[in-house]
Amino acid sequence: MMIDDLIERLRLLPGAQIGCGPRHKITPQTEQATTISEFLESHTFMRQDHGYVDFLERFSGVIVDNPEEDIGIDIMGFDPRVANLAETEGPLVDSNGYALIAMCSYGEVRSGKLVTWEYDFAFDATGLRKRGIYRLTALGGEVVKGFEWHVRSFEEWLAELVERSGQYERPT
Repeated sequence: MMIDDLIERLRLLPGAQIGCGPRHKITPQTEQATTISEFLESHTFMRQDHGYVDFLERFSGVIVDNPEEDIGIDIMGFDPRVANLAETEGPLVDSNGYALIAMCSYGEVRSGKLVTWEYDFAFDATGLRKRGIYRLTALGGEVVKGFEWHVRSFEEWLAELVERSGQYERPT
């Protein structure tokens, strides 16, 4: 499935806001072209995933903010509505060599208590691990599983996210 088709399906989620990149079909944000190009020049490992590069250039980020179902999804990019890849709070690449590109957070009330969980998705920046998307799992703010290889490509992960209607199950 093409990135455009996946994004159109993602757009149907309540609270979804789709960004616009320099190659957006309707509203191109050409001022982002240099920023994205320079970012990819300094993070060449991301260029290996052509679907991710296409996503950045076409949409430059997605956010889903659905407080009714306590779902928050942020696929980082350069659109002003999303977490900016070049302006992260800490280093983009963590001490283990993972570059965070997306966060999916959830919550639900169980027995009168709020339970939260999060899945973070990243690329390997070291070149020493298998290519693809890696996933970290956290429950209640504590890491349950560190980054592990998850799928072969950004497009495959995006298809999974869409197929799940943006919802990953609560870890046990």
